[in-house]
This record gives sequence, structure tokens and C-alpha cells, in this order.
Amino acid sequence: MAGLTDWGWNAGSQAVWFWVPLAVLLLYLFRPRHRLQPVAAAFLWRRVQDRLGGQSLWRRLQSQRLLWLQLLFCLLAVLALMRPYQVRPGLVAQQVVLIVDRSASMAASGRFQEAVQEARQLVRQAPAGCEFALAALDNNLQMLQPFSSDRVALDGLLAGLRPLALGGQDERVAPLVLSILKNNPQAQVHWFSDHSLAQVQCVAHLFDQGRINYSIDSFQCSGQQLLLAVRNYDAQAAQLQLRVSGAGDFSVDRTCSLRGRGRQLLQIPLTGGQGPYTARILNQDDLDLDNHAFCLDPDSAPQRLLSQEGVSPFLEQAAQAATGLSLLRGAADVKGIHLWARLPEGKLSGGRHIACAPPSSWVQSEFEDQGSVLLTSSLQRQWRFRVSGQRWGKRYLIKSGLAEAVLVDSSGQPLLVEREGALVWLFALENSELPLSPDLPVILSSWLQAHQDPAQAMRAGALCGSRVVVPGPSPMQVTGPLGAFALEQVEWQPDWPGFYHFAWGTLAVNFYAPEESNLDRPKLVAGPPPTAADEVQTRPMSQEYVRPLVVLALLILLYEYRCWWGSKRS
Repeated sequence: MAGLTDWGWNAGSQAVWFWVPLAVLLLYLFRPRHRLQPVAAAFLWRRVQDRLGGQSLWRRLQSQRLLWLQLLFCLLAVLALMRPYQVRPGLVAQQVVLIVDRSASMAASGRFQEAVQEARQLVRQAPAGCEFALAALDNNLQMLQPFSSDRVALDGLLAGLRPLALGGQDERVAPLVLSILKNNPQAQVHWFSDHSLAQVQCVAHLFDQGRINYSIDSFQCSGQQLLLAVRNYDAQAAQLQLRVSGAGDFSVDRTCSLRGRGRQLLQIPLTGGQGPYTARILNQDDLDLDNHAFCLDPDSAPQRLLSQEGVSPFLEQAAQAATGLSLLRGAADVKGIHLWARLPEGKLSGGRHIACAPPSSWVQSEFEDQGSVLLTSSLQRQWRFRVSGQRWGKRYLIKSGLAEAVLVDSSGQPLLVEREGALVWLFALENSELPLSPDLPVILSSWLQAHQDPAQAMRAGALCGSRVVVPGPSPMQVTGPLGAFALEQVEWQPDWPGFYHFAWGTLAVNFYAPEESNLDRPKLVAGPPPTAADEVQTRPMSQEYVRPLVVLALLILLYEYRCWWGSKRS
């Protein structure tokens, strides 16, 4: 390996402090040398003074051991401020691309700060002539700076980056990287993330993400109970410790056992507690950002869960688990949440409706098959969780344009649809895996929260990355988990979970179960072929000497103190 060459200074402007040792030297030259002391006779002291007065400045300083120690300490301190370094030749390309992942998982355990520090060190210590481009990835890939040799501007951009509570879209990065390497094989790409980049095997990254992760998928208040959906992403069984707290002294600790990967729904009765409420998983894991969830007090208007004749018991149990309400039978004209064996024809009464079958006028045909049950891609992004199960037996095919799909099969055909406050199943629940999993109450709970009336929409909270229309005039002062700021627009996109306090009230923002928190190791495909070893420049490295200079200066300072104390005692 080639030796270290090409000295340089990362902060050459700090050389201005060289006036300090010069000032110390001048103080020693011009300070008074003698003190007034009464003596018996002065003629001998005049001869000594005449002999010393004719000596050169160099002779005057020869015996000043403390002076040389002070000068050496000052010089080492100034050199440390200038941050000298040497570069390993041939290891930094002329064109360098920095891609920083600032999505949710990077916010855990100081990973983002470590990644940014590594990128800034690369920029500072690369030899002259290098050009840098900077891109950042969250839910979009943004090119922050094209190729430029302006390191000051690039360092400022890196210092200003912050992690966002959003899931990263890794599939956007690979085309950019492969395009750069195809057009310029000698370019050097650095991926600053906690996981390897899919489809690219020639890009180094800092570290691999751990595999253990627990999350809170959903946290809602029904008025009588708090509903908490907890997920384990790891294949190993886990016993999770949870704590739910509210205003005043309200605090509840629960234990939840999960057998490997899966989700469980917990109900916590409200016994005199007041919101807003905070839920937290106490177990340590790899991604701690989704271990917290927040919710507000529910609508003060009482809710009713009304079941009509012939409703599947699976749907009744799931609706009770999703709402925390007791079940009443009959009274179809009362406002509330209605459960139907088959959705009635015509105009429905006030409230929301959940039916086990569509009305006859909707049905185009019936047939039997089997296959998977999946959540639509748009609702995956909105609700932040996945549904994966199997179903079999008879199902309905409804006329097109009547309702929007919530659950679909592998070919995109609807299995659960919604229309004007009604949720309608197109297959029998007992002919599927849903009744035996917590997915069913989580689906119902998420749908009920998403379809509140506009007056109560803000009380349901929001998700990081979703667009929120804030009532009231702008600009508006907002206090959140990261401090206070002014909101200039009515439309706002929160990027960090927690409580946000406005003049009109409080908004709870959550970050639910990011897909990137359980990234599997992707299969790597071949990128562009590497060139010869002497031409490829794979990693940046230069060696700074700040730390040894600081240690040496401190040792000299201690030795100076010892010499001064010894001379004082003598």
C-alpha cells in the first residue's frame, strides 16, 4: 500500500493564532528581570548587572525552561486547531457521489449523525481536484447538489440534513447509481444508510441494520377503551412490556406475548384517565422510532354498536375489539355503527355501516375460488400496515363503479369495498384466515378512524408524511416535539411523531410500522464490471493528527506545571 503523502490543513485559517506564542516570547524578553531587595553592599551587584546586560537575547533565553515548554504547548495547540492531515494516494476518485438515507430507521441509535459525520469527513479530507454530488433519500430521491468542487457549500448542506420519520424508497436509488456508473465507470458512489442497497453490489455502505424490531401499528381511543395494536417483526417469540400514560397520574403497564412475526390487539379500559395519551414499548430493539404512539381524547358524543339479525359472530367480535363498545341488537334507525348480514337497499340511516354481504342490486355474479387477501396499495401507504391471508369458497362480483376496493385478491379483484360510509364484504368471513388473526379488528378500526366527520378529523391525529389541512389563519405558531416553529401555509406535512400544539388545540402525529424496519437481505444483481485494481478508487481515507497533537500538548502542560511547582518550592 502506498504511503501517506500530500500534507494539508483542514482549517488553515486557524493559523491566525500563531500570534500567541510570539506574545509569550515578547513577554519573556521585556519583563523585569530583578526584584528590589535590600543588601549590605551594592558594588558587587553592579558588576553582575553590567556583565548580564551585554549578553545577546539568545543567552538571556537559554536558561528559561518554562518558556520553551510554554512555546511548545502553544505551537501544538495551534497545529491541532489547523487540523493537519495526509492523504493516501489513489483511493479517492475525481468524481464522488454521496447519497444519504434520511428515512426513519436512520433516526435510531445515532445512525444518522454517524453517517453525516462520515460523509463530511470524506469531503474534508479528499485531495484537491475532487468533485462531489449530493443526493438525499426519504420518500423521494432529491439531488441536492450536482457535481461541484465547492466543499464549503457541500459541507453546509450535509450539516443541515435531518432524518425524517418516513419510509425510504430504495427502488429510486438503484437506477441513479447504475446510470452514474455506466456513464462514468471511474466515479465513486457512497450509500450512507443502515442497510445495503438492492440491485447494486458495487456500492459500499456503513453498516447493516439489526433484525430485531417491535412496533405500535395503531393506537386509538374509543371513549371507553384504548385500542393498541402491537407487532413483532422478528421471527423469535417476544414478551413485550408496554406503558400507556395520560394526563395527571394515569399510567398502565401491560405485558404482551407474541409468537414470532405477527400482530396483537390490546384493549386498555379507561378508568378515570384523561388524554392526550402516549403509548410506549419498553423493550429495546433496532428501530425505536415506531415504539411510541400518541392519541387524543375521543369524540365526546356517545357511540353505539348496533347489530342486526343474522350478523356473523366473527364480525361482531371484531367490531367490538375495534371500537371497545358494548354490542346492542336491533334499533336500525338509531345513529351509530350498524352491523348487517346484508346491506339494505336504498338510503341508509345516519352513522356508519358494516355488512357481511352486498345488496342484491350490486351483485353481477357469484363464483367460487380461493387465493390471497391483500390490502390495496393506496391504503398500505395511508394505514401503514399490510394484510396477508388466504380465503376460499363463494364470493360476489359486483358491478363496476359502485364502490372502492379496500381488500383485493392477487389479481386486483375487490374482496372488501366501501361506499358512502358503508363497508361491505364480498366473501364469507368464516371462509378465510382473518377471524383467527388480529388483522380484522385493525382493518375495522383503521377504517372507522379514517371516516370520521370533518369536525372530528383533527382529533383522530395524522401520520408522518401525510398532508394535513390546518384550520385557522396563517401564519400560525406551532409547538412540537422538535421545538416551536411558524406554520406559513394552511396545508402542512408533519415529518416527526409527537404532539403538536396549536392555538385551537392539539394534534397527535404518529409513525406506524415502516416497511423498511424489517428489510430482508436483497439478492444482489451484477452492476457494471469493475476495472483494473490500480484504476478503481474504492474508498476515501486520509489520516488526521488532531488527537495525538492534543494528547501531546496536555502532557507538556502537565510537565510544565511540575517544573513550575518544583522551582517555586526551591
